[in-house]
Amino acid sequence: MSLARAKIESDLSCNGGNFNGCSKPALVCNGMKVGGNLQAQGGTFENPEGFAILAEGIQVKGSVFMSDGFSAVGEIRMIGAYVEGQINCRHASFTNPCKNALVLDCATVGGHLLLGPAFEAKGGVSLNSVVIKGQLLTNGVFDNTGGCAISVDSATIGCGAFFRSKFEAKGKIRLIDARVEGDLDFTGARIESKGRPAISLDKVKVRGSVYMRKGFSCNGEVRLLGAEIAGQLSCVQGTFINPDGKAISADGVKIGRSVHLRDGFKATGEVRLIAANIEGNLECQKGRFINKSGYAIYGEGLVVMGNVYFAQDFITEGKVNLTNAQIGGILVCKKATFNGELILSYAKVKVLADDEQSWPDNNKLHLDSFQYLQLHGPITAKKRLDWLGRTPRFTPEAYEQLAKVLRNAGKEKEAIEIMIHKRKDAIKRGQVKGWRKFLDYVFWFSVGYGYRIWHGFILLASMWGLGWWIFSKAYQSGLITPLLDGQFGL
Repeated sequence: MSLARAKIESDLSCNGGNFNGCSKPALVCNGMKVGGNLQAQGGTFENPEGFAILAEGIQVKGSVFMSDGFSAVGEIRMIGAYVEGQINCRHASFTNPCKNALVLDCATVGGHLLLGPAFEAKGGVSLNSVVIKGQLLTNGVFDNTGGCAISVDSATIGCGAFFRSKFEAKGKIRLIDARVEGDLDFTGARIESKGRPAISLDKVKVRGSVYMRKGFSCNGEVRLLGAEIAGQLSCVQGTFINPDGKAISADGVKIGRSVHLRDGFKATGEVRLIAANIEGNLECQKGRFINKSGYAIYGEGLVVMGNVYFAQDFITEGKVNLTNAQIGGILVCKKATFNGELILSYAKVKVLADDEQSWPDNNKLHLDSFQYLQLHGPITAKKRLDWLGRTPRFTPEAYEQLAKVLRNAGKEKEAIEIMIHKRKDAIKRGQVKGWRKFLDYVFWFSVGYGYRIWHGFILLASMWGLGWWIFSKAYQSGLITPLLDGQFGL
C-alpha cells in the first residue's frame, strides 16, 4: 500500500490493520504529511525480505503510535521523519534479524521517544543523528547479537536517556558523540556483548549524570573515551565483565562531580582511567577490581580534585597504577587489600592516609618521586622503614620525601632516623660498593652520617682513653720514663 507524498489533514489510523507486502513494502509513506496523529496500535506489518514500513521524510503534526500489540516483520524506516509529538512504541514487536528492525536516523521528535515498556526488537535499532526534544525511554529486549542492538550516535536528546530497569540488550549500545541534556541512566540494565565493546559512549556530552548501578550488568567493554559528564558517574553495585580486556575504558574522560566505583561494584578486567579528570572524588570503598594478569586499575596521569578512597574492604587482584596522578585531597588506603603492585611513582597528593594492613607485599610498592605534603597513619620511623622496604629497588627520593614530611610534622627524631637508614639501606641494597662502601662505614662510625655528631666525641674519648691506658701500663712496667730537665729524647 502506498501513501507516498499524500496529505492528510487529520489523524491517519491503521489500528488493528494487517498489511502484508510480500516482496514489496507493506506500507509506503515517503514524504507524507499528516495533520494529526499516525496511529497503528495493534497493527501488523509484514515484509520479511525488505521494508515493513517505508516512511522517509514523513511529517506528522501529532504523535506516532506503533504500540499496544503493534507487530512488524521487516525493516521500519523513517529516516528524516519529523514528528511534533511523541513516538510511542510500548508493547510492540519489531523483527528483522541480523539487520535493522527500526531506523529513525536524522529524525526529529518534538516529544518523547518511547521504546517500552514491553518493547521487543530482533534486529538493530538505529537512532543516529536523531533529535529528541523530550526523553529517550527504553524498556524491553533489544536483540542483535554480534551487531549493534541500538545506535544513537551523534544524537541530541533534550531531557535525558533512560536504559534502565527491565532493559536488556544482546549486542552493542552506541551513543558516540551524542549530546544528552539530562541524565544518561542504565540503572538495572543488562547488556551482553562478550569479547567486544558493549557500550560505546566515546565523546558523549551529558549535562546530568551517568548511572550504571544497582543491578547493572555488562558483559563486554564499557567505553567512555573523551566523554564529558557534568554530573557524577555512579557505578554503585554495578558489575562489569571483560576478563580478557578492559572492563571500563575512560581515557580522557571529564567528570564534573564524583566517580562512584563502590559498595558492591565489581570489575573483572582492567578499569582504565588514563588522563581522566575528576572534579570531585574517586570513591572505591567496598569495590572489587579483578585483573590478575595485568592492571586492575590503570590511572596514569589521572587528575582528581577531591579525594581518592581505596578503603573499607576495597580489594584488587592485579596492579594499581597511579603513575603521574595528581590528587588534590587525600589518598586514603585504609582497610584495603592490594593483591598486586601499587604504583605511585611521580604521583602527587596533598595527604596520604593509610594503615599497615593496606600496605602491599614486599617488592610491590613503587614510590619513585612520589610526593605528599602530609601523612596520616603510622608515623614511627620503625614502621615507615618497613613501608619503604616494600619497594622493589632503592629510591633515595622516597626516604627524603618521608623525612621532609615528618620534619614538617615536628617529628625531627623520626626524620633523622629515616635519613640515617637511607644511607644504610643504600649499602644493604647494593647501591654503594667497593671503597665507597668502606668510606661510608667510616662516615657512619665517625659522625653518624652527619646526624649523630656525638659519634665523633665518643670516638675521640675512646681514643684518648685507650692512649691513656696504654701509656699508663707502659709507665708502670718501666717501658717508658719521664725525661729529666735538660734531657732530650733523641
